[in-house]
Order: sequence, then structure tokens, then C-alpha cells
Amino acid sequence: MNTKPHIIICMRDDNCYIHQLLAKTPDNDKLAARILDRRVYGDTEELWIIVRGPPTQLRSLDATIRAEKDLRYQCLQSTKHSRLYRIIVPKGICRNHTCPLDNTPPAALLKSIIVTPRGLIVEYIVAKHTLRRELEAQGYRILEDKPIAPLDTGLTPKQEEILVEAYLKGYYNYPRKINLRQLARELGVSVSTLAEQLRKAEAKVVEAYVHSELPHYIHRRE
Repeated sequence: MNTKPHIIICMRDDNCYIHQLLAKTPDNDKLAARILDRRVYGDTEELWIIVRGPPTQLRSLDATIRAEKDLRYQCLQSTKHSRLYRIIVPKGICRNHTCPLDNTPPAALLKSIIVTPRGLIVEYIVAKHTLRRELEAQGYRILEDKPIAPLDTGLTPKQEEILVEAYLKGYYNYPRKINLRQLARELGVSVSTLAEQLRKAEAKVVEAYVHSELPHYIHRRE
């Protein structure tokens, strides 16, 4: 048995309730809803989702949600490119027998679910590489299958140390509390070495963020 943990990102057609909301929304191709949580209270279910997309498409989604008869909601945060919704629906309306929230296979940890108009993008941490075949048997298309990088960022210990110190000392504040030369002096490295380490660390953090939070942009054409 292969016990080395892997990250598997996979995609499947699905007609879950959130997918139906997106499908009802005109001009929806860039909308993506991350399911943060789902809870059951008596005869209702509570869904927490964050939706990202262009402003015009988000406004269309707002209208779609307002028009739903069996839905109550709060928009807890609204920005130009995102919405945080708390949605309450009758119990069972958002469930189906293939929902990843109810059907995570053994030896797998469900890390994220992102609903797009084209289907679900699901990320698992898997303890057995043979789970790939099980997911494919469930109708998933494997988009990525890779070993887990350290802390999901791939930072080396030195890059992590420098990045954290830069953050704690106010290098990323606006205005900055410390400049590059001062930070290099405190860390005991040259300015050029510090600049290079920060550049590499920042690139890895951005890459990890996009892969983790915005995979629908990467896999839009899959």
C-alpha cells in the first residue's frame, strides 16, 4: 500500500443545489462557488458559500438567489468580485447520493469543493494512491495528482523563515515599517540574497493560493 499522501484534484458533472443556482444565472461562465460548510438544523439545511466572479455575473447571481422561493439567505460580505452567503433551504434539497460532503471515501480527506457551471472541482488529500481508481469509477476526471508539498506551499525552511520574519517585522505593511536593507541587516544576510529568497517565496505562496483557492481558473478548459 502506498502510504505517501497525495493531493488529487478532480472534476465531475453534478446537479447539486448550488450548481442549479449557478446554472439559472445568465452569463455565468466565470462564477465559482466554494462550499465552506453545510449544517442540518431540524427540517432545514444551512449552507455557507463564497462565490467569486466578475461584478456583472455576481449581480445576476444576486437576482437569481432573491428569486428562489424555497430559499432564505444572508449576504454577509459583498465585494466587487466576491460574495459570502449563508443560505437556508429545506432539508434534503441540496443533497444527492453523489455529494462529496456525504461520500468521502475511506483514506481520503475532503479539502475543498468548488462548484462551477461546468461541474464540481473537488480536492482530496488521499492516503492511498489507489483511491485514484475509485474516484474515476465514481465519474471523476482527474485534473491533478501530485505529492503534498511542505505546508502546501513548497517553501524551503529558509524561505519560510525569511517570509515570516519579513511579515512580522512589517515589511509587508503599508507603509512599510522596515525596508529591504534593514531587514537584511537584522537577518544577517545580503540584500541580494534576501531579495531573491523573498521573490521565490512570494511566487510559491501565490502559486499555492491560486491552486488552493482559485483552481477553477487553472482548470477552466478541462
